[in-house]
Amino acid sequence: MKPKEEIEYINKLFKLLNIKCSIVCSKSDNEWISCVSGQSELRKLSDFDIFKLTKERKNRFNEMIISYKREQTKIGEVTEFYLTKLKDFQEEATAPKLARFIRRGRTRTINVLRGLQKEGLIEGKRIRKTGRPFVFEITEKGNKLLDNFSKGL
Repeated sequence: MKPKEEIEYINKLFKLLNIKCSIVCSKSDNEWISCVSGQSELRKLSDFDIFKLTKERKNRFNEMIISYKREQTKIGEVTEFYLTKLKDFQEEATAPKLARFIRRGRTRTINVLRGLQKEGLIEGKRIRKTGRPFVFEITEKGNKLLDNFSKGL
């Protein structure tokens, strides 16, 4: 069992390396542990080559990272992610097609698109002929926001 102070020190080292982590007390083992999760955070660990000595562990770690079905969108980056993917989408952007394109749930995609629509970043146009309710397009305000994201503002 590691003392909590040691785990806090390890978490500070992770934060210096720009790796997000959390401290958890395992009730079953009564131990303090440091948790790193999310594909992008695990890739950062992989870049540091943390398993230099044991190739077996390194191979298992790399297989685990590859097995992730999709990369998670971090809090605060959802708007940028959806606007970028909407801009990259080549077809008419209905919510179900966009959800398949970005490999997200349809309900989640619809909820995010509605939020972006309320903010005036995208516009939903109703299509009655085809039976699809909306086709989404980025508004001028949304394009300006994307330009700001790309400039790093």
